[in-house]
Amino acid sequence: MAPTELRHETIDLDDLSDHIKASRSDSQRPWPRRHEIKNNDDWHVIEVNSEGSKEWERYPKPDETFTAHPSPLKTAVPLKYSTNFLHPATPDGQESTFSRGGDDFNDTISLTARSHRDGSKKASRFVWWTFGLWLLGALMMTLTTVYSTGSAKALMRLNFFVTSSKNSLLILRVLTELCAVTLAALVVVVVEDLQWALASRPGGVSLLHFVGLDSGTGVWGLLRLLATADWKHKYSSLFRLLVICSIPLPGIILMGAISIDMVTFPEKTYNVSAGIAPFNASYVYEIRQSTATALLVQMGSPAWSDRDSFSLDPLDDGAGRCVNAEGKWAACDESHLLTGGIVSVAPQADDLKQYRGSSAYVVPKTRVVQLEYGKVHDLNGLRATGNCFLLGAVSAASYWCTDVGKGNELLFGENGEIASYTSYLCHASKLTSILLPGSAYCPISLQTTSSCLNNTDWTNPLVLSSSLFVYSRLATITYDRGNFSILSVTDMTPPKQEVIGLDEYMLSLSAVVPGFNKSAAATQGDNSALAIYAVTALPINDSEVAKKQSLKAIRKAMSVPFHYFHANYFSAGPSIWELSTPREGLTDDMYTTLSISILSHQVVAGKVSRWLFVLVSGSILLLSAGIIVATSRVCGKRPDRCGYPTLDFAAVCAVKGGMTPASGDWRDRPEAASGQATHVNGLYRSLTEIGQKPKPFEVAKNIKNDRVIIG
Repeated sequence: MAPTELRHETIDLDDLSDHIKASRSDSQRPWPRRHEIKNNDDWHVIEVNSEGSKEWERYPKPDETFTAHPSPLKTAVPLKYSTNFLHPATPDGQESTFSRGGDDFNDTISLTARSHRDGSKKASRFVWWTFGLWLLGALMMTLTTVYSTGSAKALMRLNFFVTSSKNSLLILRVLTELCAVTLAALVVVVVEDLQWALASRPGGVSLLHFVGLDSGTGVWGLLRLLATADWKHKYSSLFRLLVICSIPLPGIILMGAISIDMVTFPEKTYNVSAGIAPFNASYVYEIRQSTATALLVQMGSPAWSDRDSFSLDPLDDGAGRCVNAEGKWAACDESHLLTGGIVSVAPQADDLKQYRGSSAYVVPKTRVVQLEYGKVHDLNGLRATGNCFLLGAVSAASYWCTDVGKGNELLFGENGEIASYTSYLCHASKLTSILLPGSAYCPISLQTTSSCLNNTDWTNPLVLSSSLFVYSRLATITYDRGNFSILSVTDMTPPKQEVIGLDEYMLSLSAVVPGFNKSAAATQGDNSALAIYAVTALPINDSEVAKKQSLKAIRKAMSVPFHYFHANYFSAGPSIWELSTPREGLTDDMYTTLSISILSHQVVAGKVSRWLFVLVSGSILLLSAGIIVATSRVCGKRPDRCGYPTLDFAAVCAVKGGMTPASGDWRDRPEAASGQATHVNGLYRSLTEIGQKPKPFEVAKNIKNDRVIIG
């Protein structure tokens, strides 16, 4: 067999280049051609730019597969991947050719979005979504604010709110939570836009700032960054931590000071006469036996009734008249409003059979009386100059005094014996009406020996004290249609002090307690039974609780004359149960209307809490709007791959610099301490080191020069 003869032929590199270009597919080509020379110290930097690159598909067809071009840093044989947002197909691999000059090899990978390359001015959907979310946040803040002011009264007529007052509170809670969720979502979106904007700068953004702004970094991660990172890298973490903490703050502020107010919707309205007319002691001469019994029962009852009285906060400085020991204004101890109750309303036209859905009576502009009780500080002066009355019998007695006080106040005094209480009634000046009732009771030791009238040492000194101020005003009263109790008092006019003479008040008091006015024959009588009742009904010991209970009982008793001695009670003609029209002969301010109404509830937040809610929420919205405007151009060029920001970042970002690959503890590396970058790719090496589970709190300390750059 003839020996094989070796054939030699010249290979033209240009022909070989054309042949390889036509036959070699992307899946067989692991590396793009180099077209430029880079400095060896900077060859590991992956640049992101759009110059010289052709348009490439964002989402290739499923049947098309390409080989992702591996990083020059990898030494292993690259694997084959399907093209996706993490491994985009690039035009370099398809256009690489052999060249006679090795300097023409190009390893630049273009990761710029199509919209950025084309220079399209079409607004990105990211910008519009962010703007729409901002509008939603502003809408939720507005709805929550309006609802918390109680302005949505028409909505309160729904059966959902009529059923329970808790439902109106539930709606406010839902609105505040939705507002917080919307603001939280808005903050996440605008901070992501801020990340893109900062990383798109020529110098990029520090990796620690990038991590601090990233939504994947939770509160614990932010705290770790604040504790371990350098000062210049703490700002982004602190900013995001403050924003996270401020998101629930508006709802907490708004819910911290709320009240549930009643809202009524009238179904039937008619004219009535109602309220308490001006005090007039002359009606004492028209008292019948039934009225005297009612007065006695009311006088002996120590509790205030919610059917004809309503407790209020004391009047503030300028309106209230109570003073302290130095003569300066002080809040009174108690304040009660006397309305006369539903029994003072005429006519009683409701048969309780119609309008079963209505549960309230509303009587606007009702004339009411307000009583305020305070302290008396000059007990010795009252005891020395007062006019005193000893009432009762040898087995039971009480001691009462009246005088004109300098401060126009009602004085009570208690002696030093066991449960001996002394009361004083001070005459009012012409400018004010101050009634000063009080009582002292004979101690048990003298009662058992029937010596209450023979031994009067128990009348001195005085300890227990009180003052009484009388005001008139107009108010809207809401009564319960079921049990006729007072539900609310609203729309009160400023208080106006009433002028009541001491003799008139003592005359009315004598209708129940004979002996206070000895000049009137109609008020004379035996008062020993009442004295015995007072001694046995009220606590008679040195207990502070007993003293306070006795004081409250005395204050309640002194309000009784104002319930009865006025024209709307002692007027001539039939009783209110027999009247078919409003009572005649009353003052003009006694005539009003009564509405049978549906009762609902609304939530009203305090004025300060509402302003703080708007301030904090508005600050977050304004800050978000500023970030949206500042980052709108960058977001318009934002790569549109999968729609998930974190994954889009992974497909676009490159990291410059990084930690050295030396083994051992990071703290032992001189390169890490000096912050000098090495030839190892920063992101690849950083992730490799983190994968080796470094010590806690060591990561932030050793990341010095890593930066995120988007070209």
